[in-house]
Amino acid sequence: MDMLLARVISDSKETLGRLIVFGKNIRIIFDCATLEPPWLDNKKNISCIPVGLYRVKHRYSEKYEHHLVLIDVNGREYILIHWGNYYSDTEGCIIVGTHHKDINKDGKLDVVNSRRTFNNLMVLVKDETDMSLRICYTCRERGQI
Repeated sequence: MDMLLARVISDSKETLGRLIVFGKNIRIIFDCATLEPPWLDNKKNISCIPVGLYRVKHRYSEKYEHHLVLIDVNGREYILIHWGNYYSDTEGCIIVGTHHKDINKDGKLDVVNSRRTFNNLMVLVKDETDMSLRICYTCRERGQI
């Protein structure tokens, strides 16, 4: 199963984007909003990861239960796709939701309906063993293109 994370807005606090999951014949079968930390030179726990192509596997932890993890991220480990709402809920991971909205009125966009969106994604990929995620920028920010 192929996935694409298109980063569209990035500033000093957060990076916002869209996660698109493709089915057979390159048909879009899932689309959601994403939230990551800003680009801070791939520093552990505070930066989004570099653009590129990553393998994705299923993983289990007490905190997030069944979730997804990106494999072979240069210089990093445990880059997860999980639920959360605010940029403070991620330590380098990718958070999913239905859309972006300033929930807590701090002037920054958050992701909404994250647990429901995450659960829908997990149902969709539950039997998948061959998953990949391509991360790219659709905006020019922080010299990432």
